[in-house]
Amino acid sequence: MPDQTDCPPWIIDPGLLFEGGDALSPQALSIRLANLIHHYTERRSSAAARAVLQTIDRLRQHPGNQWDMADRCACLRLRAHWQMLAQTSREG
Repeated sequence: MPDQTDCPPWIIDPGLLFEGGDALSPQALSIRLANLIHHYTERRSSAAARAVLQTIDRLRQHPGNQWDMADRCACLRLRAHWQMLAQTSREG
């Protein structure tokens, strides 16, 4: 069972990645990503790491994303790092 007990709702609710039915802007997703990473540094929970991973995926796939090849490669490396953290972080 995921360790959701110490996570605020904005971390574990993927519906909060939308505003009024529309996907968040790349800028809003970047801010959310920074907040999630900050939360992870305090808790080191797998739920927070998974939320970071999900937000990276949303940001990477956003139609308004204007990244060049170097940014895309950096994002994939960041995603791999957070995928590993999501699998190895404490479970509760």
